[in-house]
Amino acid sequence: MITYLIIIGISSALIAGINIIFNPSNIVFYWYIIATIAYVILNILLDGALAAIIRKMPEKWFDHNKKLFVLTKREKKFYEFIGIRKWKHLVPDLGQFTNFQKGKIEQPRSNEYLTRYLLEGAYGIAIHYFSVPLGFLLMIPLGGTSIWLTIGLPVAIINAILILLPAFTLKYNLAKLRILYERNERRNATM
Repeated sequence: MITYLIIIGISSALIAGINIIFNPSNIVFYWYIIATIAYVILNILLDGALAAIIRKMPEKWFDHNKKLFVLTKREKKFYEFIGIRKWKHLVPDLGQFTNFQKGKIEQPRSNEYLTRYLLEGAYGIAIHYFSVPLGFLLMIPLGGTSIWLTIGLPVAIINAILILLPAFTLKYNLAKLRILYERNERRNATM
């Protein structure tokens, strides 16, 4: 989580700083700072609101075997190309909001536990994927200024990147969990 907070802080400072230096909207400098903070907070609130709405949807919509949640060979190659194994531990797990941490597999031999993990992962993937376009909806022209473009767009892009990384991690890990689940099923069938 600290890594994400640092990225958000540095990128926000850069966005505000570049706008202050170039003053594209020809306004007082502190409005760029206020607008940057406002866009960041609005993105976070919108992401949280969407997560709350999706969590209220029926579990049957989030079957981990649905196409949206299944890792394709092409996706796996892409994730490995971008080095997912090296950075996935830096992606925050916000499982505390659902009382289910996904940072570590606590009960690898329990398929009941793995079923819940797969469900939570599917919810997480959906939340993250649907949050990306919502961040771009905040790019509404404000008072005839270009702030929506010079601040709103960079904030939405950074939000999209930070939102997609957990989805990539979840999707990558769910493929391994399915294998573990099937192995448990075979082991239980022979007992």
